[in-house]
Amino acid sequence: MISLLIDAGNSSAKWCLLTKDSLSEQQRCDYDDKPPHQSVDKLINQHVNDVESVFIVSVLGEDFIKRLQENCFRHQLPLHNITAQKELAGVVNGYDEPLKLGADRLLAMVGAKHHYPKGHAFIIIDSGTATTIDALDASGQHWGGLIFPGVDLCTQSLLKNTQQLPLWGSDKAKAKAAPVLFAKNTSQAIQSASVLGLTAAIDSVSHAMETELGTAITITKVICGGNAKTLQPHLKSAYQLNEDLVILGLKVIAGISNSTPLK
Repeated sequence: MISLLIDAGNSSAKWCLLTKDSLSEQQRCDYDDKPPHQSVDKLINQHVNDVESVFIVSVLGEDFIKRLQENCFRHQLPLHNITAQKELAGVVNGYDEPLKLGADRLLAMVGAKHHYPKGHAFIIIDSGTATTIDALDASGQHWGGLIFPGVDLCTQSLLKNTQQLPLWGSDKAKAKAAPVLFAKNTSQAIQSASVLGLTAAIDSVSHAMETELGTAITITKVICGGNAKTLQPHLKSAYQLNEDLVILGLKVIAGISNSTPLK
């Protein structure tokens, strides 16, 4: 069975094809200022004759999923929308109200638990529009986590409606700019503070979480998300970059679904 796995974020969707246990290279589908469902519908239509099912996690709300369901129904293509729940593939959701945890965060934890060696605890940083930090112990219990504004939100909040340098969210900015400690203009100062402030927060919170989880266990720190490559060079501690982490979580769920009907 070939499945299309989609991680639909705020500005773009990441996707892979899953054949048995083999994942294709991750691809990106930009929305290009169009309604996101149009871009993702187009992606699904391109693969409608190649795949037997679609697994998706989304931060875009119920209307987005409803539109995709209508398209998949027309093609008689099963669409599995993965949402937050109390327990998923060996990960126990630590939220007081489990349904309010972002499903992408839950799937990142599922991906980490099943991709890395057994017996590890995890601190998982997912940096996109928001930056989340979650702790997962070796038994699969989620201890909870924190949510920070992402790099772009930090920058845009101060540069909004001004004619300044490109924001960190643009490829041009990432290629030409790097954060500096002694900035020489306001735009550079804001952009640098967004990156350096966020990385300092990540390092500090991660260290505190490691202490709480316990020094006698192996703790793997993983960073994923659209801004992971921007942040990683400025982090003081060692974090494994894994851009496929949420997709790896979808892979686990797709594997379960292929052998047992997904509820």
